[in-house]
Amino acid sequence: MEDKKVGMIDMDEVIVDKRSLKVANDYLGTNYTLDNIKGFYIQNIIPKEQQEDFWDFFFSKNVYDYAEILPNAYEVMEELMGV
Repeated sequence: MEDKKVGMIDMDEVIVDKRSLKVANDYLGTNYTLDNIKGFYIQNIIPKEQQEDFWDFFFSKNVYDYAEILPNAYEVMEELMGV
């Protein structure tokens, strides 16, 4: 039996990006970009009075449906795996 290589890669901001921002934009009906975000947390763009509803909305979604694969992610994974 041939040995099979297995690799584990952190996805968030490593091979995918902007998923939380896209969910926030979907919730708010906006088109914010990362340039509009002040601080570390994207949820800071959500008004305080909407935070609870936002988190209900956020957790009802599969945030990876909103993810963008970063440029060269496939090539980097292939190189790491020696493909």
